[in-house]
Amino acid sequence: ELFAQTPFINGGLFDSLDSFEGNSSGGWRIDCFSDNVIVPGKEEFGILSIPNELFFGSDGLIKIFESYKFTVEENTPVEQEVALDPELLGKVFENLLAAYNPETKRSARRASGSYYTPRPIVDYMVGESLTKILSERADPSDGYTEFLRERLQYLFDYDDAYNDASEIFESDERYSIIREIAQLRTIDPAVGSGAFPMGVLHRLTLALQRLDPDNSRWEKVQKELALRRTGDAFDIDDPDERSEELVEISEIFEHYRSDFGRKLFLVQNSIFGVDIQPIACQIAKLRFFISLIVEQDPIEDANSNYGIKPLPNLEPRFVIADTLQGLGRRVLTNGKSQDIIKELRMNRERYFLAKTRDEKRKCYTFDKQKRKELAKELQRVSGLPEGEADKIAEWDPYDQNTSADWFDIEYMFDIREGFDLVIGNPPYAQIKKKTYSATQFPYSEGKDKGKQNLYKLFVEQSYNICKLKGISAMIVQSSLMCDESAAYTRKLLLDETILEHVIEFPERAKSREAQVFSSVTQGTCIYQFIKKIPQESNYVRISTGNDAHSIEHLEYVPISLITIRNMYPDLFCIPLIKPGAVSILEKIASNNAIKPLKELVVNMSQGDLNLSTHSDRFSKVPSAVSLLRGRHVSRYIIRYDKITEFCDEDFRQAKANFNLDNSLLISQEVMNALAPRRLNFALIETPPRAFLCGHTLNKTILKDQTQSKVLLAILNSKLLDWIFRITSTNTHIPGYQLKQLPIPLVPNTQCGLLIDLATKILDAKDNDPTVDTSKWEKKIDQIVYQLYGLTEEEIAVVEGL
Repeated sequence: ELFAQTPFINGGLFDSLDSFEGNSSGGWRIDCFSDNVIVPGKEEFGILSIPNELFFGSDGLIKIFESYKFTVEENTPVEQEVALDPELLGKVFENLLAAYNPETKRSARRASGSYYTPRPIVDYMVGESLTKILSERADPSDGYTEFLRERLQYLFDYDDAYNDASEIFESDERYSIIREIAQLRTIDPAVGSGAFPMGVLHRLTLALQRLDPDNSRWEKVQKELALRRTGDAFDIDDPDERSEELVEISEIFEHYRSDFGRKLFLVQNSIFGVDIQPIACQIAKLRFFISLIVEQDPIEDANSNYGIKPLPNLEPRFVIADTLQGLGRRVLTNGKSQDIIKELRMNRERYFLAKTRDEKRKCYTFDKQKRKELAKELQRVSGLPEGEADKIAEWDPYDQNTSADWFDIEYMFDIREGFDLVIGNPPYAQIKKKTYSATQFPYSEGKDKGKQNLYKLFVEQSYNICKLKGISAMIVQSSLMCDESAAYTRKLLLDETILEHVIEFPERAKSREAQVFSSVTQGTCIYQFIKKIPQESNYVRISTGNDAHSIEHLEYVPISLITIRNMYPDLFCIPLIKPGAVSILEKIASNNAIKPLKELVVNMSQGDLNLSTHSDRFSKVPSAVSLLRGRHVSRYIIRYDKITEFCDEDFRQAKANFNLDNSLLISQEVMNALAPRRLNFALIETPPRAFLCGHTLNKTILKDQTQSKVLLAILNSKLLDWIFRITSTNTHIPGYQLKQLPIPLVPNTQCGLLIDLATKILDAKDNDPTVDTSKWEKKIDQIVYQLYGLTEEEIAVVEGL
């Protein structure tokens, strides 16, 4: 009786995950929803048995759920007064990944680098990227792109509840926008809980509501697409197939709530996702399942199923696979294999819309048979090893337990030219270099130095799977902006795309509520690019110092590609600049008398020993060799009186380049990002004792020893500290950033002044390390400003005034 009152809603989410195939023990048990099965030589497996008390007891789930207010509609990113809403699923996903694994002693979230993206960030990124795409492609007036963009922003604005789209858009504009929406192809390559695809669904549904209230244009466009799809799919048009789909479209718009038709065809044609974790795809599908089911109301006197239309099966749209592992194009090119693949694609579309269990089984059986044929054909024609051919042909899109170890947008999604929009929050996790192919990732794997991080590979993959003139928008670690490890990933963005904007979020926000990711300690940034070769005259818009609250009112600073390339010819940095700062960089970049520090040094290295791995080489037992740490160095002085640790003399002798006649500049390698000064250089001319430097210090040997005090003064100035800060996204002060610091050619007059002032500071601090030397340091700052040609306004920017 209870089941009789429950309509069949399909969706694929409640299929049993148990399988009787796949391994020698007779399959696997995931949820135990299948019937009893006896495997020879094994004990009997029972079906899932849950005590009634779990649901109906005094502390059961029903009682717990009754204490909350549930909202199932997730149609707007605007915050509402609810205790639980569908966005909760995203937080459930993150917390499931955060569950502790006692065997590895790591959480799945930490291992995978997966974090749930907050709603304001998703809303901003989706709105910006969709507005950009539609303003470029749906402009029938030819030349009024910016005017169309302004109106689209109004159209997508949830805060402005209006129905005047007919007044601000001409009829041909509305139809043009609707057609472009229908043809959009978007993908999240690391879909997680589905936050970004849901954001796309929300925005496009809102636009269609306002542009086409009665769905007449949307229905017409869907029928056009259906005719094109069936025509492309069959060598000889199948009238029954075509007629059936057209009737289906008519019924959807005739009998169901208006948003159901909007959402259904957006999900069918425009929204795709991939994730390596099965649970991610399951939760993403559940969010879409809820979003579709709330658009239908039961009809008590309906002929069947309470008038509820069974939902589509979303497995062909949310694929469980490793997005970063490619598939060779050559294996899918011969004629017969292409015919088989075409049949597979059409079958998977039938599966997407299958309404009964029998239809789904029929599709699954057909798919399995065709995949076997494909494997044989690939072995015969392509010469692939049997295992490789099987890996391709045996990929089962209906298997919700297994992740494919490869990904191909044409074979899996029937997308040939790439996606119009690639959007998401990829994982941030360090991995070993050469884990993925340098051929597939020539920038991040082939050229980038240092440690590898998954987010860089996703940046490059977003470029690979984006169509020409398509858009990619992602939120990633802010190390993308300046770190040496991402230098060539940046080069890809600057040389091969129109990098429209970069929005930086520091490691620490003003409050915990404003933190973008409460469980991520490093800074992050949003980038958006168009896949198109840039002009030399292009600008990158940069916004820095943001948080989750400021995303609604960003302040951008435009900087030209020419300035970036001239200022940072080796690292291609995207500087963290504020308004008024660009002119300073333009002056420095265009001044031939200013050279990078690396041209003035013999060697720059990070300490002599690692304080962790070489801990057996030093102790508190006195010896002739002192250990210098970062805390012993500040501007102009080394606090030898604070040294309490000493080093192994034999280890000192083994270190190369140490018994030096030359003087050294010593500087801190680690400094709090919020410290008043990040650059702290001291000078060692004649050390009072033998010493070794820990890895928290940098050592610099100069080519011209007569310039040591001049460089000491310049490097400790406010201007050089500011120049360093705008390319620093963490607490480290690495040598590669110091080497790029711009140093001017100093005339003899200023040389004498700087040497005199530096000498006074050194003498004063030698007598009293705590003495106030600010009066001399201010004079040095003024000389340095003159050397770089700064105006009063530019000095105010550096001074933070």
